[in-house]
Amino acid sequence: MKRVIVLLLIFVLSFNVVYAAGGGGGGSSNIKSKSDSVQEAVVQELNASDTGEGLLCGDLATRTERVKCRLNLVEEEYEREYRLQYLPEECRALQGGEKGKCISTYKSVQTCWTHKETGEGVGCVMKQINFRGISEERRICNELNGDAKKECADKLKENIFTVIKFRFYNLEERAEEFLEEGKIAEEEVIVFIDAIEGKKVEFNSVSDIEGKKRIVMEVKDLWQEFLGKVQ
Repeated sequence: MKRVIVLLLIFVLSFNVVYAAGGGGGGSSNIKSKSDSVQEAVVQELNASDTGEGLLCGDLATRTERVKCRLNLVEEEYEREYRLQYLPEECRALQGGEKGKCISTYKSVQTCWTHKETGEGVGCVMKQINFRGISEERRICNELNGDAKKECADKLKENIFTVIKFRFYNLEERAEEFLEEGKIAEEEVIVFIDAIEGKKVEFNSVSDIEGKKRIVMEVKDLWQEFLGKVQ
């Protein structure tokens, strides 16, 4: 468990510096500007139909194509797309119960995308997934025994990983803000978001902490490289 906590601290400390270098971002991303209608749609169980019929982006062959398509949707198209199929890229790569859990988690934190400050967004995500914070959760787990303690520890790790991936997602939001401000070319944003989505899938697929630490640092490097292209 200590190694998982170290992983989270590495990520937080690394990106505190990187976020500062990136600036605050004056605009709102495509997702944020459409947040009210999209959130309302998601809350109303927008995954009722997953046939893909009539989708503008969701049935495209590659992740890169889907990312590019979504960047260019207007508000009404976003709402319609999510009504037809709510399937985040990270969840698309999963199967069975894990896929359902992933979709449910994304739906539960939809309201958090409206927070412009990273700290506020992370706090919102923690609230939505009932995560009281590392110290409090560890205290609760340490008071348990046997299977209950193991289950508690597993849930703590899962929550930490969810917070880390929310920070991955927040970098995508920041990239879209730079695009809306005219500070970077659309193609660069597409490449960056596609890469980060790939890292989320990779993060889920590795089971060892060293592998997850490596991915965290790779995401940091991708963000720094992206910032170097911002005008």
